[in-house]
Amino acid sequence: MFSPPSKTLKQALTTVLNSAQEYSGDVCFVFGNERIWAHKALLIARVPEEFRNKAMPQLLVDTTNEPIMITTISTLVPYNLFIHLLQFWYTSDFYFIHPQDSSMDPLTHDTALLNIRQSITALEKTLQLTLLPLAADGLSDEDQLVADLTNMRRNQLDCDVMVNIFKPNVTRKKQTPTVSPIPAKPPITTTTTITTKPRSDPITTSVPLMISFPVHQFILASRSSYFHSLLYGQVCEASHSTVLLPYDLFSSTTLDIILHYFYTDQLQVPDLPLCTSMSAFQNEMNRKKHVLRELQKVFRAADYLGHIDSLCNAALYEMQSICHGFKCTCSSCVILLPSMLAFADKHQSQVGQLRSKLLTLYTEPIQALPPLWSQKPFSLLISASSSASSSTSTSPVLNNSSLPTKSSSSSSSSLLVDMVSMTLINITKRNAIHVLHSVHLCLSKIRSADPFPTWSQPSLALIHAILHHTVSMVSLNFDYYCVEYPILLSCVDGIGGAFSVDFLDFLLKRILNNGIQDSNAAVLYQGIVRDLIGRQEVVKNVAVDGVLLEARQQCIDYLSHRWIGVKAQGGFQNIDKETLRMMADDINIPYRTLSKPIESEFSAMFSFKPKSSTKQKSIDGEGIGKQGKGIPPVMANNNNSVDMTTTSSAAIKSRRRLSLSSLRTSLTDVLLPVDVSPSTILPTTTSSPNSPRKSRLTFELPETPIRAKFATTQVSTTKSSSRRRRRTRSPKHKYRWGLGGSKDSASDSDEEDDSQAGMPIVGAKVELLRRPLPTLGRIKFIGNVQFSKGTWVGVELESRLGQNDGSVDGIRYFQTDPQRGIFVKPDGLKLIPSPSKS
Repeated sequence: MFSPPSKTLKQALTTVLNSAQEYSGDVCFVFGNERIWAHKALLIARVPEEFRNKAMPQLLVDTTNEPIMITTISTLVPYNLFIHLLQFWYTSDFYFIHPQDSSMDPLTHDTALLNIRQSITALEKTLQLTLLPLAADGLSDEDQLVADLTNMRRNQLDCDVMVNIFKPNVTRKKQTPTVSPIPAKPPITTTTTITTKPRSDPITTSVPLMISFPVHQFILASRSSYFHSLLYGQVCEASHSTVLLPYDLFSSTTLDIILHYFYTDQLQVPDLPLCTSMSAFQNEMNRKKHVLRELQKVFRAADYLGHIDSLCNAALYEMQSICHGFKCTCSSCVILLPSMLAFADKHQSQVGQLRSKLLTLYTEPIQALPPLWSQKPFSLLISASSSASSSTSTSPVLNNSSLPTKSSSSSSSSLLVDMVSMTLINITKRNAIHVLHSVHLCLSKIRSADPFPTWSQPSLALIHAILHHTVSMVSLNFDYYCVEYPILLSCVDGIGGAFSVDFLDFLLKRILNNGIQDSNAAVLYQGIVRDLIGRQEVVKNVAVDGVLLEARQQCIDYLSHRWIGVKAQGGFQNIDKETLRMMADDINIPYRTLSKPIESEFSAMFSFKPKSSTKQKSIDGEGIGKQGKGIPPVMANNNNSVDMTTTSSAAIKSRRRLSLSSLRTSLTDVLLPVDVSPSTILPTTTSSPNSPRKSRLTFELPETPIRAKFATTQVSTTKSSSRRRRRTRSPKHKYRWGLGGSKDSASDSDEEDDSQAGMPIVGAKVELLRRPLPTLGRIKFIGNVQFSKGTWVGVELESRLGQNDGSVDGIRYFQTDPQRGIFVKPDGLKLIPSPSKS
């Protein structure tokens, strides 16, 4: 993301050489009428000592501030050759070509350099003196230049300017301080010397504290426009040899790093001493933290000096190298990246690209949650960001069900708001299960690192908010993950995404504890019983069995108490008949009560049918659809629904008790709060002479069920091997008892006819159910098999998406091509009707 910074040291030194007199040149070489200016400090650092003593003896003598005139050099070195030699002393090159100057051919340049070097080598033999700086072993000429300039600063060779960090107020108690003057040649980093004189009474004084760095004026001016304006501009520092810098931006380490960069084009952070009691990894992490911290300070100071394109870019490039390009989640990066995210957020006007990249890395929920969100530095960052947001905006505090939103009054969004919003955008219907798996792993890591939540509380608040959002998405689309995109079947199988039994338990508990409601309770039951438990019967994973049994029981407990609200919201309309029968047995409610539309209950009760063109409303005047508040539609006024003066009280109470015999007491209390106990039922034979004429229904219906139980058929459930009884209609009775002439009396016989009509036969064209894509084939086998119990259907698929060629474990059931045969249960396919012949 950040490219290596360009090297500008040679270009700056060339500028200094070409305009040496303007940059405080203090040495003048005289060649007749020609004057060549240079700097004493650089000549002492770069010219070989033997040649310097012979040709420039004046450099070793302390003089005043007057320029040094050297005339003897012309007798030793010709003018044309001395120009290239002086250029080499300044730039380690015989002449410098500006990067933007492409007029010279590289081949011509190399040839000219070779000729100049040969001429200087010949002159060295003639003078028997070394003219070029001798490079140390393994160093190039450029590396030797950097080493010489470093020594020039460290040894304070002829420094002519002082850079001070001035802290105005330092409180001292019980002292009478006296500040001594700054010495002429102070050390690299020095403080003022304070002389104290004991006193009997305590006093408090404020004295300045000074940290000084002696440097060379021509280096500062050529490398920094800020220092150039201070040293050669119309400001007070131009007349003095000192520069003051603010202490809140510059420290001794920060300024030393910046000055070293000016002299060498390199960012060098002082190393921390190794701790023998720590491991190698801990020492390395301490080093990286220290370097990052200092580089961030250097960035702030360089921004103050106006070095965005040079020194700031160099600091960013070093940070990028330490953090592995800001795209790694290794053990060291997960600890360092939160500090970089906070840094990028603070300086987003300068490093907006870095902030966007880090946010993209942190808001990718599948890859980022386990390694990044489980770390203590990230939790501290969230805590700080949350505190800043709460103090400057109206964003709500994080909890398990609320997420921060962007404040309309704030001009820029906070880090926390951007992180949450981008994370939620990345959570889709397609990857929600994988996101929950990442959340599960993240919470496990936090639980291991912080068993009793202390520092992890801010992270947990944010993670649980993301978890609540994802659980709501999965619970509302549970059938999608069981049928259309059957990734939950992979959870049962233990394949796909390395899902574990612990994750399956985590997922189902979260859904059934936080995501179940009246609108989706029946769908959750169907997915668990039909798809997951049905898959468990095939896979036979013992570890998963207890998890699914517990999940099924939770659904049963909810439906047992809330089945009325579920029915009011139409939750049973899209449930398979077999699943609905199992549900009826589990919650101990008659099957017809669950399967029959809720309007028919009141139609049978009051012997009329609601108008289909009129929109039914609940008692409170609102349509059914609120969770836990949906009430079946009835007429609000009983006087308008039935003529109470022409119907005997005994008949009315008998009719109500018969119609509501299959309903629970809670529905009675809500809809018809009447006492239906036997003690309140009036005898049908008692009447007064003045009572109105009785209705035709002058008898009380017998206390028998609506329909008799006849021969039953045992069927095995897909959940366990327990047997249940299926109620069938007696062939001797064509009609059963009904109220109001309802036409629902033949529903059971219709169900039997439908089941017979949908029976598979050999040769029929079918489509496999619970597949992500449509899968068609023809039935080739129906019957018992050796590899499992029960009846299985062998299907020859139209494409090679099968598992065999019609044989399993060496036993052939039908013949087909390889990978075109598959065995499924009869309920795992549906028949495709053949086109009708005209």
